[in-house]
Amino acid sequence: MELKLMRTADGATHQVWFAAQGPKLAVYHHGIPKPRALTAEELAVFAEFGYSVACPIRAGYLQSTPQPPAPMLADAATTAEIVDQLGFDTFISIGFSGGGPRALGDALKNPKVSAAATFGSVAAPHLDFDYFGELPKDEADAMLALKEAGLAMLPQFEKWAASSPEMNVGAEGWLNDELSMLNDWGFDPAEIQKPVVLVASEADQNVPLSHSRWLQGRIGGSVLIEEAGLEHDHIFNPSTIRAALKRFAE
Repeated sequence: MELKLMRTADGATHQVWFAAQGPKLAVYHHGIPKPRALTAEELAVFAEFGYSVACPIRAGYLQSTPQPPAPMLADAATTAEIVDQLGFDTFISIGFSGGGPRALGDALKNPKVSAAATFGSVAAPHLDFDYFGELPKDEADAMLALKEAGLAMLPQFEKWAASSPEMNVGAEGWLNDELSMLNDWGFDPAEIQKPVVLVASEADQNVPLSHSRWLQGRIGGSVLIEEAGLEHDHIFNPSTIRAALKRFAE
């Protein structure tokens, strides 16, 4: 994928990985904290269906300018500017894990979005989903403490990030990403009226299947594909990508 540095109207720089391989566009929103380009095998599936692919790297990761904390929905405006600069009139939005709500936010906010797909997406803690009750107690306690401490956790995140190349500009982006997932997203998925495919697995130990089942119940007309035996980091793969794209081609 080609690395592009794109500037939005607010003056911020955004690192974007881009593969020009078809007349249509798919935007991939990465997980937390996993900014990356797609693999050749993943790109090949998108190419089968005529999609070029853009992977915007969120604020504070790699070469993307750090930004103050903001709700999940705020990223939809950035995505819209990036898509406009790439010259596409429509796109599908794809999100893995913590990137899932970004894909859903695009589907709600941007009229250019024709459909969205999530893979192992988290559900919304600000609505009626028992986000913390779904986690093991030690993990729930840690997430609740993080939500309460907020930006005061930055020194600790900087220590954790010291050995991670994705955090070579510091951990501010990672911390803001985590907080956006734990707080009000800025929207209700029930408002989405675009086709949505949700891919999840009962073997996912990071984001339980219940998250995607809740999203399916919340988003009218959405389709849930339950894949057997896939751990979290394997839910987004060439086979599941193909399954989702086939749904959009029907």
